[in-house]
Amino acid sequence: MRRIVPLLVAVAMLTGCASARSAAAPAAPSTPPVTPVAAAPVLANTGDDWPAVVGSLIAYGQWLLSAPDPALASKVTTPGCAGAESLTEELASLVDQDARVRTSAVVLTSITGPSSPAGDRVVVRFQASRPAEPVVVRSHSGLSPSARTIWLEDRPQLAPTTFRVTLTRNDDQAWRFCTVTDTAGDPESEAITRLL
Repeated sequence: MRRIVPLLVAVAMLTGCASARSAAAPAAPSTPPVTPVAAAPVLANTGDDWPAVVGSLIAYGQWLLSAPDPALASKVTTPGCAGAESLTEELASLVDQDARVRTSAVVLTSITGPSSPAGDRVVVRFQASRPAEPVVVRSHSGLSPSARTIWLEDRPQLAPTTFRVTLTRNDDQAWRFCTVTDTAGDPESEAITRLL
């Protein structure tokens, strides 16, 4: 009978019957609940302070993964570029699954770019890394409070990787990702989602 109790606890948690939990049953491990997503970060993607520009674009891109809205991909990507298509598809997939990413901070090092951009297209190089990130279902209000978060998968860790990005700007003078490639040899359309 002792082996049945944990199973009943798990079934009770998934069906919203928390009252079926036995006081003597061991606590089942649970994933922390999904917390509301903060407001979008302010973009600081003008000028030639490349650490600030790239950091801001990445922070906004990560916010998009945590609060997916494909219509906002153009805030950080140039429409018509491979990066825009890839990020928009990733965000649409998250929306379709009612999922979001619990993002982890990206660490940027060795950022280099032109000291004074001559046009509306520049190449910036940097190294980036971040821990693995869980992809979770955004909300399941029908479940008990302790079981509202459903872990779908992990986005793999980004080991220190060198990226080469082409940034473009339009009339608003704001830089956006156009192409993102990495030394791992990912196709350029996939590297932006690997970076974020």
